Amino acid sequence: MAARPLSILAAVLGTLVVLAAGFLVFVFDWNWLRGPLGERAGGALGRGVAIDGPLHVGLGRTITVHAEGVRIGNPDWAGQPNMARLDAIDATIRLFPLLVGRVELPELRLARPRIALEKNPQGEANWRFGANPKGAAAVQTVVPEKRATFPIIEHLVIEDGRLTYSDPAAGLDIDTHVATAVGGDPAHEQVRLAGTGSLKGEPAEIKIEAGSLLTLRDPSVPYPILAEAQIGATRARIAGTIAEPLDLEGVALDMSLAGRDMADIFPIFGIPIPATRPYAIAGHLTRRGPDWSFQDFRGHVGESDLSGGLTVVTGGERPVLRGNLVSERLALADLAGFIGGKPGRPDEASAAGRVLPDQPVNLGKLRAMDVDVRFTGRRVEAPGLPMDGLTAALVIENGRAVLQPLDFTIAQGSFAGNVELDGRQPVPRAKLDMEIRRMDLHRFFAGTRFAPQTAGTLAGRIELAARGRSTAELLGGADGRATVLMAGGSISALLVEAAGLDIARALGLVLSQDQPMAVRCLVADFELAKGDARSRALVLDTEGAVITGEGDINLRDERLGLKLTAHPKDASPLSARAPVLVGGSLGRPEVGVDTATQAARGGLAVALGALLTPLAALIPFLEPGLGEDQDCGRLIQEARAP
Repeated sequence: MAARPLSILAAVLGTLVVLAAGFLVFVFDWNWLRGPLGERAGGALGRGVAIDGPLHVGLGRTITVHAEGVRIGNPDWAGQPNMARLDAIDATIRLFPLLVGRVELPELRLARPRIALEKNPQGEANWRFGANPKGAAAVQTVVPEKRATFPIIEHLVIEDGRLTYSDPAAGLDIDTHVATAVGGDPAHEQVRLAGTGSLKGEPAEIKIEAGSLLTLRDPSVPYPILAEAQIGATRARIAGTIAEPLDLEGVALDMSLAGRDMADIFPIFGIPIPATRPYAIAGHLTRRGPDWSFQDFRGHVGESDLSGGLTVVTGGERPVLRGNLVSERLALADLAGFIGGKPGRPDEASAAGRVLPDQPVNLGKLRAMDVDVRFTGRRVEAPGLPMDGLTAALVIENGRAVLQPLDFTIAQGSFAGNVELDGRQPVPRAKLDMEIRRMDLHRFFAGTRFAPQTAGTLAGRIELAARGRSTAELLGGADGRATVLMAGGSISALLVEAAGLDIARALGLVLSQDQPMAVRCLVADFELAKGDARSRALVLDTEGAVITGEGDINLRDERLGLKLTAHPKDASPLSARAPVLVGGSLGRPEVGVDTATQAARGGLAVALGALLTPLAALIPFLEPGLGEDQDCGRLIQEARAP
């Protein structure tokens, strides 16, 4: 009997406790917890956290939370007082899943959220709490590692959201609007982000559409994403899915890029590409571990088509770009940016009559990334040059760029060798070693009116070493040697006539419209010292005359100063001819006859002896065999004879 009163008493007490708890729920002022909650959260993050407005919590099988004026502070160096601020948060949370450690939110509504992400000039980010061990641990606790652990949010509503991002070092300043779009059910709701801003002074616009948050936490369904961006004249679009969006694994995206100049993508992706003409390419973007690949892409750059694949390897001291590129039809003009020019756009230098590109070497680009890329141009189009192909391999390591091999196939011969640009010093150093190998002059003039009467084989070599900040400055201070040799051929009379009949007569050249001018040997040998190319041997041996030359080509100011003198082989009183002067600039040469001076009679042996005695030393410098051609060999012997 005693047990019954006790059970009745326990039931009464239990009822009183439940009634008292319910009474407290309805009368308790949750605003008393705003301060303690802010202090606890702020202590964990190492930042100021506050709830400035009303706070209310409704208890039941579904918990409701309403908070106004929620804000998270910024570090002292930040430009704004708050990293995050919301006018209001409304959330519903299921009680029983919460008791077993699972967060389920039937609805989450954010009113006017303002999130300001920024980096300082030293690269510190305001969203990283690593300086505070408690903050780092708190962030690691709440940030899910896998999709399945992401909180269940069935219905997300973002009202008038705003996300800003600022990175002064990268020149990036973005201001975006964030919203959600409601589909037919929570599984089909999309998260949308759209905004404007600037990057390196260029206006920027971005739009993103992504799958619902329920899709985000379902590992069996690849997460869909569509993003479009325009920065200045550069447009980018990606569309596809990501298997693990939280750690960017399983990326399967189609990506397209288009713009006026591929050099503009350097601030966006950090890939050091020289100036180009307008381009458009599209391919497949994937990620494996820390490495990103853009494969099977096709498109065009200027008038050239381009295809291949590129991979950016990260994780080392510097990122590395590896790839293979192919162009079936390559316009040589599209490569001007690789030598410091502006493809398809006349610059101030050319407008002033100068031809050497004076665009400074971008040392920042040269040092930003290592490169190992192979390029093949199967058919090269160059006005006036019968180029058949181009192969090149570019390797950049710690600011030192090497093109080896660099091989242009021209007129069944080649212009091949290697080029080095060392950008590890404030003023870059450059080396060039290129050879002309058995270039067929008949094929060189193919398709022109000069082709039927022009023949011969051309060889040569160029060796240069220089320091400078641009192509013009490098060549303007270069040291080295350049030699060209032609043996056993002919030159079209029309080609000689094109230079001027008075000049042809001054050089003692007998012209006939239907007969080419036979050439026994042509030698042009120049030595460069601080950009001044002075002739060591300049000789053209024809049937009727030997033409010798002297003077220099000054690459510093692009001035020409050459004199050509004819030595006819007959002994007529008309043997003495007036020299021909070649002056002006590289861009605007001027050719005329020096009527005030006559070549001395009988000067042929003296001239050849002075010019061609060193010719034997050129043979090892040139392609083996060509320098020993019968006609050039006979010319050398004649020069050596008493």
